[in-house]
Amino acid sequence: MIPPSELAPNPPMPSLIERLRREIRGEVLDDPLSLGLYATDASIYQIMPLAVVLPLDRADALRAVRIAGEGGRRSCRAAPAPAFPVRPWPGRW
Repeated sequence: MIPPSELAPNPPMPSLIERLRREIRGEVLDDPLSLGLYATDASIYQIMPLAVVLPLDRADALRAVRIAGEGGRRSCRAAPAPAFPVRPWPGRW
């Protein structure tokens, strides 16, 4: 999950999500339902992410973190999948 930050030097840019989609082999989710499902960690707190990346492998995950860092994001968090995924994980079903 790539959370937005009030301290980020620039606002969320579609170019970050577009670049993730071009360079990540897994899925990049940015629809409201997916973001809402990944906004909580089973606590009372919610942080709406800019995007959710479902990497296919370790290299994909590292690429996503690198791209997010280059985009000016100050944090990139890993989160477990929600209990009811929006759609099947790529290549799993």
